[in-house]
Amino acid sequence: MNQTEVLRRLESRLGASHRLVELMPDQIMDVVKQQTRRTFSEHFPYRANFLVDSKKDRVGEHQNMFYIRTELEVINVSRLITDTIYGSLGEYVQANNLFQDPFERQVNADLRSMIELPMTFQFIPPNVVMLKPALFFFNTILVEVGAHHPEHLGTIPPGLTEEFMKLAEYDVKSAIYSIRSGFNSINTPFGSIELNMEGFSDAADKRADLLEKWRPMIHKQANRRRIWFA
Repeated sequence: MNQTEVLRRLESRLGASHRLVELMPDQIMDVVKQQTRRTFSEHFPYRANFLVDSKKDRVGEHQNMFYIRTELEVINVSRLITDTIYGSLGEYVQANNLFQDPFERQVNADLRSMIELPMTFQFIPPNVVMLKPALFFFNTILVEVGAHHPEHLGTIPPGLTEEFMKLAEYDVKSAIYSIRSGFNSINTPFGSIELNMEGFSDAADKRADLLEKWRPMIHKQANRRRIWFA
């Protein structure tokens, strides 16, 4: 998917090929980039991995705070992997034990959990991750972030293309309706012209219904951060 494809599909849904609409093509794409893209990203973020160097990327004198150097607009940090410990909000396993017998590894993990402090992390906007407790020291950290999709829209998952287009359609129709609703009719030398509101007046309601439908889907994402209870 790219901007050209999105624009062509939106113009087709709006009937822009045979009638005038209140928004120019660049204005339509502004709505998509500023509203649709950001809302979609909050529900289905773009996932990317970045290597963080514990020395080069350290925040000042803080031993446990590191910059995530990226031009992406980071929303959250979903997990991190260090050179010795894998962490995801409290759960971790020693990397050198990954190839042990699984039952023995579980017993060892249970024993360690009674005496070792769990490693957790906190994302500090716009691009800092803080490890807790501060006594852990590592060389490199692999950070997985959830971010806003870039404006080129090439990162929209193929399986969610139609969902993205529905949201874009409702956003654009809402923008057009806000313009049309300011005029009940237009007077011309040939008489009064009533503006067509059908298909536009309910765009905001359809948008709200779509986001409500997405809500259960968010919790089913494979890489969504989870809290486990024993």
